[in-house]
Amino acid sequence: MSTKSSAKRLLAHIMKLTLCVFGALALGYASDLLPEENHAIPTVLMAIFLFPLTITIQLMHRLKDLGKMSGLSRSEFRRVNDAVEQKTTILRYRCGLHVFIAIAAAMIFFASSLPKLQNYIFTLFFINGFLISYVVIKTMDSINEINKVSDFEAKIKRRSDDINNAARLLKKLDTNNEK
Repeated sequence: MSTKSSAKRLLAHIMKLTLCVFGALALGYASDLLPEENHAIPTVLMAIFLFPLTITIQLMHRLKDLGKMSGLSRSEFRRVNDAVEQKTTILRYRCGLHVFIAIAAAMIFFASSLPKLQNYIFTLFFINGFLISYVVIKTMDSINEINKVSDFEAKIKRRSDDINNAARLLKKLDTNNEK
């Protein structure tokens, strides 16, 4: 891996972390705007936590479909299969993480409604803001990866079509030469 690629990756991680901190601060300060007597678990925010799970599962299925594609040579098939296996393992862990984060966020929202924890409301909402930001960023990453898979599928299909067209033209040329 090149130094330039590593630097870009590090910068991307720093930007993601910065966005998570901004999200955490935004929700932490928004906690002052909520009525003190009732901090119910917001179902819309809980849906935000579960949405990435559906996107990640969709990505896993799209990756598995890559192994069924025609138009790959044996060596390409092996490399794609290995990459798909590695990626789906990571995505399984990501699915587990999304479920854990959704449960943790629900518990934190519930805890914020308890009278004994009212002194820690900023901290609780800060943590949830960080989690929401993280989940949104990971959702965007998954959508980006789905687009990459679609681009790869289109590239392989295009290449396969080009090979078939060339073979058809060669066959047509051979039949014209025989006449």
